[in-house]
Amino acid sequence: MVWTRIVRLGRDQDQAGRLSAAKAAVTPPRQGDVYVVAPAGRLRSRFAEPSPCVVVSPDQSNALMLEVTVAPLVTGDHPSPFRVPLSFQGKGGHVLLGQMETVPVNRLRRHLGVLDPKSLETVLGGLDELFGD
Repeated sequence: MVWTRIVRLGRDQDQAGRLSAAKAAVTPPRQGDVYVVAPAGRLRSRFAEPSPCVVVSPDQSNALMLEVTVAPLVTGDHPSPFRVPLSFQGKGGHVLLGQMETVPVNRLRRHLGVLDPKSLETVLGGLDELFGD
């Protein structure tokens, strides 16, 4: 399985090659999860900072691939066609569907939580509108 290979790349194995119990339970990101995403290596500068993003790629592809598609989550009130308004952890904000990008899972740093079902439905509706489905 792909996720087993990710954690087998280092010091998480015992001498027989088995994964530690904590690392064996690693699960892939799910659609609607919110993570802090580290900036790409080539873009690192004093201006590039980790930012919260929502995983928008489907669970089926997240389980098979080492990359996920994310959309930035920002606070503020700047309505535009592809900014989907929502509330996350008591704060109002927007998901910027026009700035989606595919990132390697090793850039997903800290799991902040999960969008509530209504917000996730709103985001997926925005994706349907964006791609004309």
